Amino acid sequence: MKIYKELKDFRGELKKPILTIGNFDGVHLGHQTILKKIVSRAKETGGSSVVLTFEPHPVKV
Repeated sequence: MKIYKELKDFRGELKKPILTIGNFDGVHLGHQTILKKIVSRAKETGGSSVVLTFEPHPVKV
């Protein structure tokens, strides 16, 4: 797993990205289902699974 703090930091590093965007503030069953699906789809397509989340939480901004 790689962690990037800025979107510009991973330009060109991802091939065929499968992306989910959200506030993953705890990996409950719903989040686990989403994460498993993007990982599975990325494997099927030969792509990269990507999670885009926000810090701080948008409610706090």
